[in-house]
Amino acid sequence: MYDLLNDFKALLLTADPQITHYFGLNENDSWHPYSVWTEYELDPLIGGGDYTEPKWRVLVERYTKDENDAIVVAIMNLLKSAPGVVFEYSLRRNQELRMLYHAWDCEVISGTL
Repeated sequence: MYDLLNDFKALLLTADPQITHYFGLNENDSWHPYSVWTEYELDPLIGGGDYTEPKWRVLVERYTKDENDAIVVAIMNLLKSAPGVVFEYSLRRNQELRMLYHAWDCEVISGTL
């Protein structure tokens, strides 16, 4: 069941080698773009008292000030082409910080990623 998350993490690292789990990195209290991923729900199909075909809900987030951020493009392309992954994408902006927030709300199902 957790192997699926490990595979998804490895997949995300190909798009952003600096992506972190749960919290973004903070370098000397200066702002920098960062990506995080967080699993937040497990929706298993239960058969015979066991988890079969688990489906994880995972939020992938990118915080950036660059409207042409190459990491955003890489994550989008990766998730679009990954078998076993479906997602909803949203974009928000913070006018005061001049920051863009990209979010991919993913369902990661069992199978090969």
